[in-house]
Amino acid sequence: MLSRQTDYVAYLVFKVGIMFVKYENVTETEDQANPVKLLTSAKLRADGWMEVEMGQHKHY
Repeated sequence: MLSRQTDYVAYLVFKVGIMFVKYENVTETEDQANPVKLLTSAKLRADGWMEVEMGQHKHY
């Protein structure tokens, strides 16, 4: 139940992990890697986590 006359916003909050792989050859390294693409709208928070606004809802 959402309260009337209240704006709501949903955020995705996450931390990015970096994985290093042993380089043997390009194909093997690409198979082992998990690429991460950051959205330009992602913001770094003071606590070290990233956040992205997922959407908002105006409830009248």
